[in-house]
Amino acid sequence: MLSARRSKNDIICVLRIKNTILEIEGVIVTDKNAARDCWFKTVNEGLPLLSTDEIFSTYWTKNDDYLEKERLKGIKCAEVLVPYCVKPDYIFGAYVANEIALNKLCKISNINVIIKNNLFF
Repeated sequence: MLSARRSKNDIICVLRIKNTILEIEGVIVTDKNAARDCWFKTVNEGLPLLSTDEIFSTYWTKNDDYLEKERLKGIKCAEVLVPYCVKPDYIFGAYVANEIALNKLCKISNINVIIKNNLFF
């Protein structure tokens, strides 16, 4: 998903959210981007089914199998869906693609900002 926003790398960030967000009633976990053909499960049902190795893998394109590439591409976009809103107390930092984005975010926020350009491929 961030690949499609590459032209905006100087102005976007990925917020870092405390894992205690998973304790909120009604939180749902998906195995892919919620806009894809995916499953929706409670935290207790869904988390054990997810592979952190696949979600956090650096590359999903190393396989020549088209269907496997598409599956892994979807898994990299697994989501935690929080009802209503994410309160600011759950935000503990942000990742940005470059120093331009870091400087812009630091001007408007005091959260911990880290450059992690490999997220913004």
